[in-house]
Amino acid sequence: AAGEMNIRTGMSASDEITAAGAALDRYAERVYERQESLRAMQRKQRRELAHLSAVLNVLPEGVVVQDADGMVILMNEQAKALLSAVDSRVHDDLRSMTAAVTDALGVALAPGMYALGDPRQVEVGGKMVSAQAVPLASGAGERVGTAIMLRDITNDVKRERERDALLNRVAVEVELPLAEKAR
Repeated sequence: AAGEMNIRTGMSASDEITAAGAALDRYAERVYERQESLRAMQRKQRRELAHLSAVLNVLPEGVVVQDADGMVILMNEQAKALLSAVDSRVHDDLRSMTAAVTDALGVALAPGMYALGDPRQVEVGGKMVSAQAVPLASGAGERVGTAIMLRDITNDVKRERERDALLNRVAVEVELPLAEKAR
């Protein structure tokens, strides 16, 4: 009654009362074995989650993992750093992180339902971020969630804009002498 899982009645079934005591002992043993099995599975899942988190945290890209409903279930430190520029809730609970992802990336991209496959450029807190959503499927092929890869492309976009501006300037400078010669 006090929750001690290793205490047994020790009764052997010789009458109705002791039979009930013996049945309680068998039930307590099964409950104890089931709890030990669940604890072992929980320890294994915690180890696997810690391993997965360690792997995700060494990736240079931000990674956001969502369930099928778009709820954030895992986010690496790089994603938190990119998204915290927009929303300080990123480091709080999973519900707040889900709201921050939706606010920063937009409703269409955050659940990953509409932008699967093609990377999108999104401005997040003054930075340009490439966001690409990929579906996560179970072994049976059933969609169980979405992973969003985030990469800071601010410098790439800046270099591309500078290159385009330079090409436009060169084109104008080349066209002017040609236009003057044509006169």
